[in-house]
Parts: sequence; structure tokens; C-alpha cells
Amino acid sequence: MEEEAKEMKSHVRRRLGAAKDLRAATDMGDVRTSVGRLKGGGKLGRKLTKAGMALIAIPDPVTDVPGAVMVASGLAISRLKDSASLSDIQQEVKRIADALRLDRQGF
Repeated sequence: MEEEAKEMKSHVRRRLGAAKDLRAATDMGDVRTSVGRLKGGGKLGRKLTKAGMALIAIPDPVTDVPGAVMVASGLAISRLKDSASLSDIQQEVKRIADALRLDRQGF
């Protein structure tokens, strides 16, 4: 009974040590930042669009052209940033896995 307890204690210590090593090796801050960028995209496109709309709203006719350029740029950036989401990546990985599975079967 004591031998089993010692063995279990040793096993738990090894597992905790491995978990600590993994936690130390993985910087979750970088992972969170990357996932946040992928998931939410940047705010640059929205900021450019808002600033461009503000320039268009100003009654001065000189600000209309830069405002329109800023709105168009902001919309383009938003579309590019929002083009890939987590669900898109999941679907693509699933599609590739299915293709590899079919390839292994010789189809």
C-alpha cells in the first residue's frame, strides 16, 4: 500500500513538473494576441472609415477627396482583415484532412 502511494506521489510530481515546464515554454500572451488579431481583426479599417466620414462631413470642399479615399481604404482594410476567421480556418483544415484521407486511400 505504501509502495503504491509512493509511486502515485512520484507520478503526480512528474506530471506537475511537466505541466510547469510546458507552461513556462508557452507564452500565452503571444497566443492570445495572435488569436485576438485573427478573431477580431484590426481596428484600423474602422478608424479610417470614421475619419474619412468626418472629413466628408466637413463643409470645406477640399476635404471631400481625402475623406473619400480614407473611407474606401478603411472599407478595403476591413474586408481584408475580416476575410479569415476562426471558422474559416476550421473548415479549411477539415477540407485538407479529408483530401489527405482520400489520398491515403488511393482515390
